[in-house]
This record gives sequence, C-alpha cells and structure tokens, in this order.
Amino acid sequence: GFIDMDADGDIDITAVGTVDVDGAALQLNSTGDSNLTMAANTGSTQTLTIAASNADGSNVGKIDVDSDGDIDITAVAALDLDGASVEINSTSSSNLTMVANSGSEQTLTISATNSGGSTGKIDMDADGKIQCTAGGTLDLDGGAVEIDATTAGISIDAVDSSNITMTANAASVKKLQ
Repeated sequence: GFIDMDADGDIDITAVGTVDVDGAALQLNSTGDSNLTMAANTGSTQTLTIAASNADGSNVGKIDVDSDGDIDITAVAALDLDGASVEINSTSSSNLTMVANSGSEQTLTISATNSGGSTGKIDMDADGKIQCTAGGTLDLDGGAVEIDATTAGISIDAVDSSNITMTANAASVKKLQ
C-alpha cells in the first residue's frame, strides 16, 4: 500500500523525536526555493550526513549534484575534499585563490606525495602561457632544475645584481656552460 498526501497549502510534519523515512527510493521535488537544513542547539558537534553506498560488491553508490546555475559551498572552518582521485574541470577562466585576513603569514600549498614505491608529481600544462608572478621572491628548488625552450630562446632579466652559481661536491670535473 501507499500513503498519498495532497494539499492546496503547506504540509507541516513536526516531531520532538526522530523522523524516519525509509523506502526503496526517495524523491523530494519542488518548484520553488528549497532547503535541507540542520539547526542544532546542543553542547556537542552535530553532523548532517548525506551518504550513498551500495552493498553489492560489483557496484557502488554515487552522489550526483547538478545545477544550471552556480553551486556555492561555504565553510566557516576547513573544507576537506578527499577521493581516490579528484578532478575539477571548467570550460572558462577559473581560479584557485586564498584570500586570508590574518596577522600572520598564510600559505596556499599545492603538494603531491606518494607513500608507495614511486614519487608524486605535479604536471602543469597549457597551450598558451604559464605565468608565475610573485610580489616577493620566486624560489625554485629541486634535485635538478631543467628549463627547455623548444621553439624560441630563454630570457632571464633582472634589475639588480644577479648571479648563477654552481657549487660542486664531487671528485669529477663539473662545468657551468
């Protein structure tokens, strides 16, 4: 059997305890502004969980969020995205920006590590220019630094005293060419 509720006005369900809705499928549809909100007033941290799982070993549960406008996620504290892989794609100009308001130095870290038998890498590609601008020092450190220009020259310009230094610590002859 089923329960069918229709109303020309609001339907209000209020409970002092838990409201438990179970079914083979659940549909919540609306034609106007809507929300799913937890407004707790308790002395301990409360969590609103949206989860999908599939106990069938050959399939998974997915969460699919779609919008024909913006999707706005705001967190007063940390925003933590974890996944076996993370993919963020855009079809127009985009940014990853930290705008801090702190009396102490803040850092935006892009990091790749691999705790397995190999290394973590960061690969930046563009069919146009890759531009790095720093208000302070631009510091490139690495076991080796390789700069290759395949279609034009290399230009390194400075407005003050500059140097290129090689400090070798090996028995064989080393060259700075």
